[in-house]
Amino acid sequence: MKYLLLSVPGVAHLSELKAHYNGNIVSLDIVVMVDAKMSVLDSYRIAENIERIMHHRFGIMDTDVAFIPDPSSIDDDEIKDKF
Repeated sequence: MKYLLLSVPGVAHLSELKAHYNGNIVSLDIVVMVDAKMSVLDSYRIAENIERIMHHRFGIMDTDVAFIPDPSSIDDDEIKDKF
């Protein structure tokens, strides 16, 4: 599953993958690292793509995808004085 998620366009790294039961339904919590400059729309499309793959490939009905910025996609000068 890890390599499948890493093959999704836009996913730079898989940071976390947790499966758990919610009643009799398997739920997944996934955290992926993406380009820090990615638009919200692009990240939404990645999440929808991952959810679709998990449903069709593994029958998982509930997949929650969260994003963290890839530190290698930003220069220190770009965030200087922002925090």
